[in-house]
Amino acid sequence: MSCENLIMHPLRSDHTNTLVHATSPYLLQHAGNPVHWQQYGPDAFELARQEDKPLLISIGYAACHWCHVMEHESFENQKVADFMNEKFICVKVDREELPHVDHYYMSACQVISGQGGWPLNMFVTADGKPFTGGTYYPPKPGYGRPSWMDVLAFVSDIWKNRREEVLEQADKLSAHVHQSQASLLTLKPESVADGSDTEKIFRHLMSQADEVNGGWGGAPKFPAAMVLQFLIREEWFRPDDQVRKHVQKTLRHMHYGGIWDQLGGGFCRYTVDASWLIPHFEKMLYDNALLLETYALAYGRWQDPEDLEVLNGILAFANRELVAPGGGYFASLDADAEGEEGRYYVWTNEEIESLLADDAVWFKKRFQVSEDGNWEGRNILHRNHPGGKSPSSPGQEAAMAALLQARSERVKPALDDKILVSWNGLFLHAMLVAYRATRRADLLQATLDHTKALLEHCHVDGILYHVWCKGQVTVPANLDDHAALIRLLLALFGETGNKYWYDQALSLAEFAVGHFSDPESPLFYDHLPMESLPVRTREVFDYAQPSGNALFAQSAFTLYLYSGEQRWLDLHHQLTSAMQTGMERFPQACGQWLQAAQPLQHPVAELVTAGPEARSLLAECHAEWYPLLISLPVCDRSLENMPFSTDRFDDNVTRIFLCKDHQCAAPVSTVSEYAKLLKAF
Repeated sequence: MSCENLIMHPLRSDHTNTLVHATSPYLLQHAGNPVHWQQYGPDAFELARQEDKPLLISIGYAACHWCHVMEHESFENQKVADFMNEKFICVKVDREELPHVDHYYMSACQVISGQGGWPLNMFVTADGKPFTGGTYYPPKPGYGRPSWMDVLAFVSDIWKNRREEVLEQADKLSAHVHQSQASLLTLKPESVADGSDTEKIFRHLMSQADEVNGGWGGAPKFPAAMVLQFLIREEWFRPDDQVRKHVQKTLRHMHYGGIWDQLGGGFCRYTVDASWLIPHFEKMLYDNALLLETYALAYGRWQDPEDLEVLNGILAFANRELVAPGGGYFASLDADAEGEEGRYYVWTNEEIESLLADDAVWFKKRFQVSEDGNWEGRNILHRNHPGGKSPSSPGQEAAMAALLQARSERVKPALDDKILVSWNGLFLHAMLVAYRATRRADLLQATLDHTKALLEHCHVDGILYHVWCKGQVTVPANLDDHAALIRLLLALFGETGNKYWYDQALSLAEFAVGHFSDPESPLFYDHLPMESLPVRTREVFDYAQPSGNALFAQSAFTLYLYSGEQRWLDLHHQLTSAMQTGMERFPQACGQWLQAAQPLQHPVAELVTAGPEARSLLAECHAEWYPLLISLPVCDRSLENMPFSTDRFDDNVTRIFLCKDHQCAAPVSTVSEYAKLLKAF
């Protein structure tokens, strides 16, 4: 199966460019450009062959501030567009629609310059091989960069006059990217079960911690959600005050900082400073998914009401700003509004005083509002660091509501209304983790409803699709989509006992093994074959999002526990073995992998509630937190053929079974008895 054969890419029409046929908000933003943009696909590459031109592949996403800047400066300029149209076949790519295309060309850009980012502008031969490129280019030389027109003229000249050098460079660069992909596949199976490796990783992470602000690293500062999740779980097994305090410090500093929307909830992507104050204002579903799961784990672990406040704030933001009417969640909110980055979120001192009157005094102290502001004359709301005194008021809720209402009347950031299966899989799984931590039944029901909608619209005629937007599905699903959805479906099976979810997960897992596996490596490819990509890529590290390989490793272990089939345990061992060296050397880029490997080091609790009240008793059991737990309520005899639930159901009584490696303690009937078993586990 090939991705390209399942996507229609119409060529130039009477419109300015073919992007008018797209559903992606990012592509539609460029539909009115005088540049003759094409959508990515075989038609564009064939046109390049016919006209003997290089392709300019320009990659970005709807919430990207510098993508908007370059569009306004260059792609809306008629003179620039005329030159681009004359000399190049110009292709626009939404990196969120085609992440594997972005991954390949970003890897090439990093080989060329040692840097990456968006917008990404790569010059490519008709066989898909990049030969030069970069990120943002200004309209005039500056920032240590040539102008965009200088770049275009240079590339046009070498294509015309130094073609052999260009083709040689393209071959070398493509080979280098291929080699770099191959170098990721270092197998070390003999060390998988060596507990000392995990201890070294634990210490390595803490040696790199930012002891002042929390988190890791300096500016720009990204939330290391998956690493935090690993440490929350790991600290249960290896109690350590330094680790616990650092995790809690990080959670508080992010909560109190400008990266958190103090009025409306939800996190921005990152901050440009080391102290979490000045955010890059775009809000992404996947960031909030990962952080929702992080704060839910923390709340389940420590029952800190401030973690619950953040958990509820993320859910409120998502259900107000990102929820789709037909089910699922949209992708992101732009960083810009009214042509200015962050304009929607910041306040002048005068605006606060005018809107809040007498309440302005305490509000300004609590949220650090000043006459001069802390960002371009305006104020990014933030709070004193934990431990400092922040005066509040009985009228705080009303004041916050008044400002939120006033903000809602401003011009809003643009909404990217793509529904991406992988990102929704992450968010809905996080919602389930939040359900377990809070035992709010509405969260379980919402997860069920959104997942049903996702399957109904995105799993069509046996094919899972990556994007659902404006009533259409486009782009066959990649590994990330399968892995995130499989993990979600297995978690739903574990909460409901409805075998439909297990059967769907198993079917998708079988498809993934059959279509993404590599006979020369235990690690899976990211995407289905594409003729236009010289290298079939795999993203093995956990960067902004978890690696699909890491998520699939977690699900393979869960499938083994539910099914008892050794092949899934073997697959889990193969995947984690392949990344053992990566986990040891680059633990900050392996947060999901570290969690996937934890069952090799620590006991997994297999919790089965069986009987007429199995679901409600399971919900009560969630009051007792354990970091590695697989559950299943057995409500009738329909699951008798599964080893996880054989001979457990009794029509007359509901019992609790706590097991390890399919070996169970004597059943108990109450949560207090279960808590004693778990404490001794």
